[in-house]
Amino acid sequence: MKVFGDKTTFCFEIGEKIDSPMRLVNIFIGGKNICSEDNIVYLPQFINSIALSASDIRRKIDYYKYINYFEWMSLEEAHNFLLSTRDIDSPHYNLENDDLYQCHRVFSWGPTTDNVICFLLPMNGMLYLTYSFSSKIDLNSDNSVCGVAITPYEIVRVIIDALNELQA
Repeated sequence: MKVFGDKTTFCFEIGEKIDSPMRLVNIFIGGKNICSEDNIVYLPQFINSIALSASDIRRKIDYYKYINYFEWMSLEEAHNFLLSTRDIDSPHYNLENDDLYQCHRVFSWGPTTDNVICFLLPMNGMLYLTYSFSSKIDLNSDNSVCGVAITPYEIVRVIIDALNELQA
């Protein structure tokens, strides 16, 4: 397995090709593998998805645009608040016409990351990459919100390094 990035913050762990269009990929955030349910990627789709993410993160996205919503919140509260904007029963449902959620959501890369919700959140003058597992398949797993301080540059660098390996 080849590792791109740092497992304690954000990294890709890429295995050998399994079949022509398939490859083993683990993604770690804060030391936790977020691909615990499906770590076999379909390369054409996955490569396109992560390339689009790198491009989106490179653009000047204003993560601080909605910072007033997160004042006085912990990382966990802010993460769960964003999740509540997708809950039809929540008073926060569809807040800012879903722009709030879309502005902060990252790593929606198909089946490999379907079991996890990740956000980039501005807190205390820094950006944090947070995640929580949405699946209840593994009842023994920790479904709490976790997060790590990170820069957009670090994310893009790791994705580009992984892309180079996956496209080789």
